[in-house]
Amino acid sequence: MDENLNKYELLTDSSNTEKFCGFNVYRIRALIDIKNEKGLVIVKKGDLGGFVEDYHNLSQKGSSWIFDDAIVCNQAYLGDDARIFDEVVMSQHSSAIGSSKLYGETCLCGSIEVKDKEIWVPIQISSYEMLEQVLRIQNQEPMQLQDSNLKSKIRSDEKEVDVKENLKKIKSL
Repeated sequence: MDENLNKYELLTDSSNTEKFCGFNVYRIRALIDIKNEKGLVIVKKGDLGGFVEDYHNLSQKGSSWIFDDAIVCNQAYLGDDARIFDEVVMSQHSSAIGSSKLYGETCLCGSIEVKDKEIWVPIQISSYEMLEQVLRIQNQEPMQLQDSNLKSKIRSDEKEVDVKENLKKIKSL
């Protein structure tokens, strides 16, 4: 058995299963030590992680990991060396890859891909416009989009949201 293909398992007993937005999510447990890109162990064999709906949500390769009570469900994907912490939620078709790190109460949803970025603003990110605004607030370069058609409008209860105004409020907290 190649241990690179089995770095974690799902714990499906009732004490490690939660219901989240209609999905059953399961806590993960490391089957091997997971090392970061510098070779340091960041997860020890037997450590518990956050929650996934199924194996397709977290890569079995690289050092990607879900820490604390973070959740990856639906068709969301965490891969490469990306990590999420705290109470981050990734859902729908979102993905975090490369060396991305998401913290706090960030919610990544929709068809959003974060690559090689850190996000710690407690906000729901559902469009590339909002992602660009968050990265600017955090003094990071916005991501380069391959296809401008990927950008979508932010909607809340069918009303357009003023992204800049909401982010100013968050920044002032």
